[in-house]
Amino acid sequence: MNIPVSPFTAQKDASVYRDTDYRSGVIAALDIGTSKVSCFIAQKIIDDDSGKSGMRIIGVGHQVSKGLRGGVVVDMVAAEKSIRKAIDAAERMANMIVKKVVVGVTSPKLASSSYKISLNLNGFAVNDEHMGQALLFARDKCQSPQVEVLHAIPVSYTVDDSFNVDDPRGLFGEKLIVNAHAITSPVRPVRNLLACIEKCHLKVDTLVATPYASALACLVEDEMELGSLSIDMGGGTTGFTVFHSGAPVFTGSIAVGGNHITADIAQGLGVSLATAERIKTLYGSALSETIENDEQFDVPLIGESGEEGLHKIQRSDISRIIRPRIEETFELLLANLNRSGINKTHCPRAVLTGGGAMLTGARELAQHMIERQVRMGRPIRLSGLPEASAGPAFSSCAGLIAYKKRRSNDMLPATPNLPSFFGKAGKWLKRNF
Repeated sequence: MNIPVSPFTAQKDASVYRDTDYRSGVIAALDIGTSKVSCFIAQKIIDDDSGKSGMRIIGVGHQVSKGLRGGVVVDMVAAEKSIRKAIDAAERMANMIVKKVVVGVTSPKLASSSYKISLNLNGFAVNDEHMGQALLFARDKCQSPQVEVLHAIPVSYTVDDSFNVDDPRGLFGEKLIVNAHAITSPVRPVRNLLACIEKCHLKVDTLVATPYASALACLVEDEMELGSLSIDMGGGTTGFTVFHSGAPVFTGSIAVGGNHITADIAQGLGVSLATAERIKTLYGSALSETIENDEQFDVPLIGESGEEGLHKIQRSDISRIIRPRIEETFELLLANLNRSGINKTHCPRAVLTGGGAMLTGARELAQHMIERQVRMGRPIRLSGLPEASAGPAFSSCAGLIAYKKRRSNDMLPATPNLPSFFGKAGKWLKRNF
């Protein structure tokens, strides 16, 4: 029996590779960001003592992202190469061929909408069909040729006079009301992303908004229940999700990220982007107060060579460049929250994650700007993560695994699949006769 080999891993020994099989509990996640492309392959495990199931990472791959800007494909060929390399590394580690992936969608124009859906029960009990129909109605309300509906998430239920019902299935009543939260993205960037993934001979299992995924990876259950703001500081965008009463109630994105800080440093100091990224990583700080000794260091100016091209810079100078950009990020975030009516009572605490969150002083400045208790967020629902991939920079990729394992009730079919007239009539006859 010949096992098919991925076209971009032809040098591998096919005899030791097996295909990803979701029925066996294997999930592959692909996070395509502005700074990097990450792929995690996880397999379901059962704890012998507790009997509880979990996910263990068996393959990891990540590659510098090329051909993307702000999470949007701007060079199809370069983006395809980055995806192929990340997938290839994860496949080699897991001894497995990836054919289907859960994909994170990063966009500076993620939109969040709330809808109230009312369904007549006519005295019957709520069932899965009612629940799915309500979410499809919510999707149809915000569906248009210009947007892709990523999620339609039930936030709360009401059956007649019973408010805030956790799970209405099995309850009898006359009317079911579902408050739903829909997350959408512009359709053209999503189509370009899907086309790029298809060129890599991969099938997309599910599309997930990356700010939502990051929250699922980092927030503990109490934070989801009591209200928290998850902030994912990426390379090209900063996404955020507000959780309350166990459900996401607002999601958005800002077109500012870590790459903008790098560009600010490059322009402010007259250095290359590669040098600016190195300066940001080694010497950058969002707060000058965190700099104990205002040390000096040499940086090579653009177009110069040798010692004559070196220029002395103080760490405090770097802080003065970085801080305004991060302040702008949190000011834009607060403006988005205020426009939506979200205040501190909805999310009195915050979790900061993403690669940009690793910048020295970012957490302290966030706490000062948004006036909330802030902690650093890392993936908490996966085992087997290598140390290099267990930090905040990989929260969104880990969250894609968490989303799929959670089997969220917002997983919508690709197209509405409402029963036909004859199907409805048949079900009505079956229930009543």
